[in-house]
Amino acid sequence: MIKEINKLNDNITPTIGPRVSIVIASWNARELLIGCLRSIGSAEPSLRYQVIVVDNGSTDGSAEAITQLYPETTLIRNPVNKGYAGATNQGIAAATAEYLLLLNNDTEIRPGAISYLADFMDRNPDVGVASCHTIYPDGGLQYPARCFPGIRETLLDGLCFGRLLPRGLRARLMRGGYWDHGQDAVVDWLIGSALMIRTSAAAEAGGLSEELFMYGEDMEYSHRMRCAGWLTAFTPGAQIVHFGSSTSRRKMADVRQHMTFAKYFYYRRWHGPVACAVFRAMQTLAIALRVALIETGRYDRLYHDRDAVRRTYRNELFYHLRSLMPSRDMKSQ
Repeated sequence: MIKEINKLNDNITPTIGPRVSIVIASWNARELLIGCLRSIGSAEPSLRYQVIVVDNGSTDGSAEAITQLYPETTLIRNPVNKGYAGATNQGIAAATAEYLLLLNNDTEIRPGAISYLADFMDRNPDVGVASCHTIYPDGGLQYPARCFPGIRETLLDGLCFGRLLPRGLRARLMRGGYWDHGQDAVVDWLIGSALMIRTSAAAEAGGLSEELFMYGEDMEYSHRMRCAGWLTAFTPGAQIVHFGSSTSRRKMADVRQHMTFAKYFYYRRWHGPVACAVFRAMQTLAIALRVALIETGRYDRLYHDRDAVRRTYRNELFYHLRSLMPSRDMKSQ
């Protein structure tokens, strides 16, 4: 009887699940989303992957296009916009693979990039989150590796003291555009246009913070990963193209306010209200300095459109000043 069962089992092809679950949250970006999905198929012909698209109540036919063009995709349709974090958490809950790739809908995968990131995670079992070179369509780097916001970051970058440091030390302490992103490195956090996450680490750290409707959830999530004992790492061995969100460009002032709110949310959550108050005051001082330098023409060599930059920083200064007023304190803090 046992021999018969073993013989039967020999004729059964084992089911092999996906290696990577790709989660894409999308809202009214039909053409970008289709381009993103097309690039995945072209770039990874042999990778076992699962694609989960969470549509946040789009009205541009995104969901219908996915159903027609990519019927194998797991599609979750929300009646309303739940924000990036809320939609992404839905996708994570539906994932079945060893690794998660949180991917923006306005990205294009270069050949082998997802496989390389998965292999990188295999080689580095203490890494919970990783990302790779993120480039503009013209080939320029977007510098995804960043330092957590704080007093040091404000002094070095916001108040420009970092310009006094030797180049190597400045790159190590400040990351971002000050570091060339030329080698593997453990970093504080990574911009979330393409984040490879170990599923077991995600189970420990929990989902993205849904108090942040959009922007900053990647920063806060990396901190929680660190608290759970996992590293965040950058590797230059793969590339994705990030076009820049068409959704975001519609209201840049709102985008910068979301980003500022995310910084304060993060700082209050992890450092407390007193430290956050000091951080807010220093951030406001830093923005005021930027405005003064722009007004005096000191930033002309860095910014081509002086009027646009002046408006941007004036609006940001106003928002920072408003956030310091107790009656206008930002919610959820």
